[in-house]
Amino acid sequence: MINYLSMLPLQASQGDDGGFLVALLFMPIFVYFVIYIPIKEKIEDARFRAQLKREREIEAQRRQEAEAKRKRYDAMMVEWHQEAKKLEDTLFPVTARSPYGRETRNNTEDDFCILRFRSELQRIKKYLDNKHGLEVASRNSADFDRYFKKYETSSEKAKRLQEQRIREENRRKEEERRRILQRQKEEAERQAEAARRKILADKFKYTTLGGYRAAYCFDYYPKNRYPSVSSQDESNRRTVWNFKDGSYTSGLSRLADFLDGNFTKEEMKNVVVCVIPASTQFKNDIRYKALCTKIAEQLPVINGYDYISIVSDRSDSRDQKSSDTVWNLSFSSNVRGKTVVLFDDITTRGTSFIQVASRLKEKGAANVIGFFLGKTVAY
Repeated sequence: MINYLSMLPLQASQGDDGGFLVALLFMPIFVYFVIYIPIKEKIEDARFRAQLKREREIEAQRRQEAEAKRKRYDAMMVEWHQEAKKLEDTLFPVTARSPYGRETRNNTEDDFCILRFRSELQRIKKYLDNKHGLEVASRNSADFDRYFKKYETSSEKAKRLQEQRIREENRRKEEERRRILQRQKEEAERQAEAARRKILADKFKYTTLGGYRAAYCFDYYPKNRYPSVSSQDESNRRTVWNFKDGSYTSGLSRLADFLDGNFTKEEMKNVVVCVIPASTQFKNDIRYKALCTKIAEQLPVINGYDYISIVSDRSDSRDQKSSDTVWNLSFSSNVRGKTVVLFDDITTRGTSFIQVASRLKEKGAANVIGFFLGKTVAY
């Protein structure tokens, strides 16, 4: 297209009227594409290069000014330290130096020297402000304050000590307040824990068997003696029967409540949970083995299931006429110094409990407490 447009003037000069008209028509396009666009690109490129050059010059100038300002600041700092040190050595001459560079000076308690020192520091600072420029001297404020506050007048020292005593007194009062609040909190927690334990302990009935303290959950009415009882008593019966058949959950929850209500967590560490063994090893395992394992996992008590072991099976105690109910049992001395909670499902007259508790005391138990699901109602 451009080549064609460039040929139109030649054709017009040769007498081609049609070519002349076409040349006039397309001449602006020819000028725009062939002349203006190349020139415009060169102009824009020249402007960009000029702007980039100006920016670099401005950046270089800024760096030079920053470097000059830093040098002015460094010079001011050197002069400031020299003047301040000279003034300090004049008003507060050094009398001794330690091997570690610590200096001992005179007149450090003289209020007149301190006030004069500060006045001269103000004069030096004002001189540096005028010499180096305020925008530079203002950066010296930290060093100025360090020298200005280096020495205290007697009134300032007294004020500082007074403020220090006030802060110390406030800190002491705050610590005392926190200790009181902590004691109150601990007392409230202790009372709440005692109230919670009392609620748990009051769920049970307490009695004494042969001089030993004992607790039980409910009165037990044997079916052969009391065929007709209330629905609650019937439910208690079934609880005992189910426990004898190996359902230890009801016994576990009641035993846990009893221990939690009568012992603190710390006291439980010295408590051994033992059981009055059943007539045979098979019955004993079904009723008590899982119970003792679970209670030792749930609370910080000692599993004493093996502390009383069956040497040989015997006939059911209801058919046993002998008064000795522990002849077939072996007792461990691991109970020495411990509090033993002796568990059984039912107690009637407490004969087995008393004999087992006596043997445990012989082995060194510090205390023996009985706990039963039910206590047989006398008939």
